[in-house]
Amino acid sequence: MADTPKTKGSSRSVSGTIGATRNEKLLSTIKGFCSHIKIDGEANTTPSDLLQIALMLSAVLLSILTIEVKRLLYAVLSFCGMCITIGALYWLLDAPYVAVFQLLIYAAGIVTLFIAALTLTTLKDSAK
Repeated sequence: MADTPKTKGSSRSVSGTIGATRNEKLLSTIKGFCSHIKIDGEANTTPSDLLQIALMLSAVLLSILTIEVKRLLYAVLSFCGMCITIGALYWLLDAPYVAVFQLLIYAAGIVTLFIAALTLTTLKDSAK
């Protein structure tokens, strides 16, 4: 223990190098995600990119509506809209089988099941 004295300066330099490598990794990751942006500031976005961003924002908005809406029917309809937008995103990402699966199973099957269960439970409540 006497051979290795600990000082505040030495611990800061070690954590500083660890933090620097994390920052470098984060910057390289961000540069990889933003590779379509030119250095001079002009964006090289395509209409497909803008459509993907619009679909992502609408999927997030519809998922928040699914949770926050008071009436269950509106929540189920916003869930259906979210499933449709996610299916469209899959289609834009060149995954047509996943998109068809998303639309058939979730947007059609699960939403139909939710609406049927909602209808049957509201009929029982109104009969009482």
